[in-house]
Amino acid sequence: MDYYKEIDTEQLWKDVEKIEQIEKKIISPTYQSITQEEVAFLKEQAESGMARGEFEYGVYLLVYENNIEEAEQWLNKFVNHSNGFCLYNAVRVFAFLGDEYKDWINRFLQAEKGKSYRPLEMLLELMKIYSEKRENVKA
Repeated sequence: MDYYKEIDTEQLWKDVEKIEQIEKKIISPTYQSITQEEVAFLKEQAESGMARGEFEYGVYLLVYENNIEEAEQWLNKFVNHSNGFCLYNAVRVFAFLGDEYKDWINRFLQAEKGKSYRPLEMLLELMKIYSEKRENVKA
């Protein structure tokens, strides 16, 4: 009855931390160089089915390699494997990268609408509440 394989959570967290370090390089305004080892690591994570790996590898292909076709394949896999919160974080990364990625931001926001967790709606609702409070204070 062992349906699930054992997951090494310690290694999983190490992988997530490494992916976050690579993401910081990708979204830095100076376009820091990414080593071939880091690229191989991202590709390995993407091929293993880790949604975060699929996203970061797709972004790497888009930003550094300008390989739009392959990047789109990985980013579409990411959309299919992700919940609304992951898509929201993906929008954040593309927002850091700049206006040239507006189409990707819109694509992820549209995909996020169909997911169960809706942080964007919550954010808009909070903004509305705060603006109403500001108006009440002025009055």
